[in-house]
This record gives sequence, C-alpha cells and structure tokens, in this order.
Amino acid sequence: MPDLLDVGSKHGFHEVCLRSPGRYDVPSEFSDYADSTRRPIERIVSEVLGEDFEQAFCGVVYSAPQSEAQLWHADSLHIYDNHGDANLLNGLIALHDTPMEMGPTEFNARSHLLTNHRRNPKCDGINIVYQAALNEPECIGANPDANFTMDLPAGSLVLFDDRVLHRGRGNDSDRARYVGYFSYRRPWFEADTHFEATRSLYHGPDKPSTSFPDKQSGGAGGVGYSTVASS
Repeated sequence: MPDLLDVGSKHGFHEVCLRSPGRYDVPSEFSDYADSTRRPIERIVSEVLGEDFEQAFCGVVYSAPQSEAQLWHADSLHIYDNHGDANLLNGLIALHDTPMEMGPTEFNARSHLLTNHRRNPKCDGINIVYQAALNEPECIGANPDANFTMDLPAGSLVLFDDRVLHRGRGNDSDRARYVGYFSYRRPWFEADTHFEATRSLYHGPDKPSTSFPDKQSGGAGGVGYSTVASS
C-alpha cells in the first residue's frame, strides 16, 4: 500500500508524520501512560540528566511489513565545539517481541563523539540530524564494525544519547512492528530537531496544535526520521 504522506515531519501533521517509507510516527502525551510505566525509565534518566529533567515527547512508531531501513542520522545537534554531556535521552520500548527480521533500531557505538558538526569536518554540517547517505558511519570517521543491534523481547528498553548515530532497520517480516518512545531533556535544552509540522488534522494548516508545544522545527530521525531532501 502506498504511503499517505510524503517523507519528512514538515510534510506531516502534529498528530502523525512519515519518518521514512512505511514508517509512521504518532506522538502522544506523557499523561496517556501510567506513572508506573514511566517511573523505571525516569529513575535512570535522572541519573544522567539530573533530577530536574523534563519530559520532551513520546509516542509510537509503526513500521509496515517489508518497510525499508532508514538512513543513518543523529537526533540532536551538539551545541558546543567541545564534547559535552547528553542533553536529551531517547528511550525505545519494544511493545512486542522484536526479532532481527522485524528491524530493531541499530546504533553505532560511541558515535556521539563524532557527530559533532562543529568540530568534525567529516560531518555534513547540520545535516547530521537528517537521514542521508553522507551520515554512514564510515563517512563521519566511525567504525562500521561498531554497529550494534539485537533481538528485543517485549518490554525491553533501549535508552540512548540522541546524538548517537542510529537508524531503524528494515522490517523484513510479514508483521507490523511497533515501538514506543519516551524522550527526556535537560530543562534548558530546546528539543527543536525532531518535529516540524505546521498543520493539524483537527485545526488545519498554520494553526499549531497546543498539544505538542515542543514540536517546532528540525526533523531528526530515530527518533529523528526525516530525509535531507524533504525535511
């Protein structure tokens, strides 16, 4: 079945966007989930971002059967020339058993040290947060042998610095793949490279939904999933 939207969050709606062919991102509200669901994640988050961390965004990504792999990307830009601590953490939750054939997210270990467009001339500038062939691990000086993914039993949590190079692998199965995500930020950090829709399914164009105040601009993949051409 052909996709109903063009790829890239700016071509979508506040309520849904197409991150790559066959891969839809449906944001939700943290209040939709019980405290008991979030509490184990947020205990870990507080150890990394501090106890004053804030909720950034959450939702579910649907990958259709036989949908292709994403291109590599980071989700947020480095903000200093020198490497600094993580400002935003993404938590991916397997909503069902997710074997390799269903395309769990793939990471390049320690690549967050190399995705700094301010100091690594091998990065294609700010396009590091958009899906592009120039973001392949070897293109930015990372070791492709450090690529890592694994089978995820239902309920598994993968928590990562969103500057790490990553991609959703292709779903080679005949079943839909669903993954939940919870993202958290430092209170002063603007999470502006993830969502860029300017219309709502309910409010029409150019009337941003009040439900998603943090989803302003940019278009990362993994949870940033946009492409260079269409973000």
